[in-house]
Amino acid sequence: MFDAQSLYVYVAAVIVLMITPGPDMVYVVSNGISYGKKGGLYSALGVGIGGLMLTLISAFGVSALVELFPGSLLLIQYAGACYLLWLAYQVWRSSVSAYSLENRTTKKELLLRGILINILNPKALIFFMAFIPQFVNEELGNTSYQIIFLGLLLTVIGTTINSLYGLFSGSIGNSLLKNDKYLRYQKYLLCIIFAGLAIRLFF
Repeated sequence: MFDAQSLYVYVAAVIVLMITPGPDMVYVVSNGISYGKKGGLYSALGVGIGGLMLTLISAFGVSALVELFPGSLLLIQYAGACYLLWLAYQVWRSSVSAYSLENRTTKKELLLRGILINILNPKALIFFMAFIPQFVNEELGNTSYQIIFLGLLLTVIGTTINSLYGLFSGSIGNSLLKNDKYLRYQKYLLCIIFAGLAIRLFF
């Protein structure tokens, strides 16, 4: 099993990385503001599930396959960018009056979006491939199990932090959703965020 010192270093590194603004945090916070607390929480949970899936991908060697065939990574990148652009288009064409968590976007949709945004982000896959193995010790035995354990720990910490961001932004969002002027610009703001995340995948 891992020694206490290694785990402390790993947890500290993960916390620092998770509180640093990135695409996941932007996604969670923007949905918290747009849909309220539930929107932020379901988005954070979706991102967490996506992280768990990336852990399994890394543990069972699919990431090694991606390393051998860089073209497949590019395909993932294009797929992720196209998905985000499609979300931006869906937001753009929606009606303002129906644009709310209850009437326009369901909890399941927010959950699925969070999963897809994470697993279709090649930079997230590279992060899992590069970061977690640094803390794997071959002398401790099965490396796949170690990666799964470390990935689960990362996912729990990340989901907790993102959930807190989701709740905080959701508190702001719940108040803003009562503001008619804000509602008129809400969908355009979310549209810009999705489009911006899509463009970011190309750089």
